[in-house]
Amino acid sequence: MSNEIEETVDIAKLIDDGPASRLLIPVSILCASVSLLAGSDTTSIGVVAPLIINRLHLSLAHLGPIFSAGTFGAMVGALTFGPLSDRFGRKRMLIIATLAFGVFTATTAFADTLRSLLLARFLAGIGLGGSVPCFIALASEYAPQSRRARVTTLIWSAFPLGVILGAALNAYILSHYSWQMIFLVGGVLPLIISVLLVIMLPESIRFLLVRKPNSPQISRIASRILPSLPSGVRFVGREEKTAEIPTQSLFAGGRGIETLLLWVAFLVAFGMTAAMFLWCSILLHNHGFSLPAASLIVGMGGGIASLLGAAGVGRLLEKFGSTRTMALTFLLATLSTAALGFAASSRVSIVIDVIAIITFFAGLGTSGMLALSAIIYPTAMRSTGVGWAMGAGKLGEVLLPLSIGLLMTATGSLGEQVFLVMALMPFLGFLSILVLGWHKSRLGTVEHGIPVFERSSQEAVSKGTRHTA
Repeated sequence: MSNEIEETVDIAKLIDDGPASRLLIPVSILCASVSLLAGSDTTSIGVVAPLIINRLHLSLAHLGPIFSAGTFGAMVGALTFGPLSDRFGRKRMLIIATLAFGVFTATTAFADTLRSLLLARFLAGIGLGGSVPCFIALASEYAPQSRRARVTTLIWSAFPLGVILGAALNAYILSHYSWQMIFLVGGVLPLIISVLLVIMLPESIRFLLVRKPNSPQISRIASRILPSLPSGVRFVGREEKTAEIPTQSLFAGGRGIETLLLWVAFLVAFGMTAAMFLWCSILLHNHGFSLPAASLIVGMGGGIASLLGAAGVGRLLEKFGSTRTMALTFLLATLSTAALGFAASSRVSIVIDVIAIITFFAGLGTSGMLALSAIIYPTAMRSTGVGWAMGAGKLGEVLLPLSIGLLMTATGSLGEQVFLVMALMPFLGFLSILVLGWHKSRLGTVEHGIPVFERSSQEAVSKGTRHTA
């Protein structure tokens, strides 16, 4: 019996309880590279859309569908690649998503009709959105449990960094080349990254232990994590395999309420971020800035503020817990959004300062929610949980800006009333986080301030000896 114990190693426990593994840094860099390119792409279509509609002889009314095609594709990609990643592997699906993102971004440069343009943006969006649950799940599964939130948020902070660098790169390309070059460069870079993913990125060892426990990859990856392990060791994991349709598991075992509350918070966080970046440019334009200048101020200034929020929220989650951190984030976002309504007619310097504050909390909110979704779901459904929550966020990116546009049309201006109504959205996120935290506390499944969704026989194990991923 003792020999069996000596020859059996719970590799997930070693990763959770030990220092950062040797694979964490290269895995994080590769995943962050995909995140950065995804952020860079979000600035491209906004910059060149006026040039495209002139080339294709379209009207300004076509801008809405052009902008929405990629977002809708990202929603579909997140919803589909998340479950596929839980079934077939994070690495495989991340490579496919990155390839699709690259190929169809490059294809956008050759679109000569509205239909081909919308199709290219939609398919590129599928790859872009599909990559997120894959790289979030994969990177988080190589992080110690106490550092998983920080790793996830640092990787996602590459997204707003990509927005900033993409804006600078696009400005350079447009000043030296045609607009098509933006999409050619934006397509080639993901293709290069996808080759590096094939060569350098390991599959998630937690995924293999759950789905393919007899895979020879487990020993090879484990030797890279702990090269001093003796030969003949058998690696085990304690997490159970879920249903063959991972999406069903999001609502099984009493998870339904928590999952729905998480979706509400995602919809609000990502929807408000998209709305702020869109409508704050128009607000500055009303203060006398040209649209390019207003977009640059919001894109660069807001991008930096969002980057700072996204990078720092992981540490706050680890120190203060998920409920406190995220509830306070949404509450402060509510107050700052309302303050922007009162400041809308004030000096432009005050407006810019308030916009920076709002985008800072937007970065906190989106990055914090992604970290939370990666933490609260176990390995067998982690990518599905992240993907479907991200799908709710992408739905918010479509619905909230559209709703604000309709509200602005009804009121006749982008003023105090509009922003006061907008402030109700992050307040809804605040309430959803409070209810989520209360519900998990009542069930007694809150560890280190972070709710953990686990519905298996392992719940009988005490906190001191439970080592699930």
